[in-house]
Amino acid sequence: MHYQRMIFEDAPAAVEVPPVLRHRRVEVIMLALDAAENGANGVGASDQGWPADFVAQTAGQWAGAPLVREQPTTCETRLDLP
Repeated sequence: MHYQRMIFEDAPAAVEVPPVLRHRRVEVIMLALDAAENGANGVGASDQGWPADFVAQTAGQWAGAPLVREQPTTCETRLDLP
C-alpha cells in the first residue's frame, strides 16, 4: 500500500496529486489540525449550540444520589439461528 502524507501550515486552494497515485482508486481525507477552531470530531461545541466550555464545566459535576442501573428482570427469548 502506498500512501502520501502532506501537512500544510497554510493550506493551498488546490493540492496536486502525487504522480504515483494518479489514475488510481484513492481515499482523500482532509483533517484540520488547528485544535483551537475544532473539537475532537472537527465540529466545535458552539457549532452544535453548546457553550464552548460546556464539557469542562459540567463533566463530573453530578451532585445528586449515586446513579444505579437496575439489572433487567426478564430477558427476551429469541429463536435459534439455523
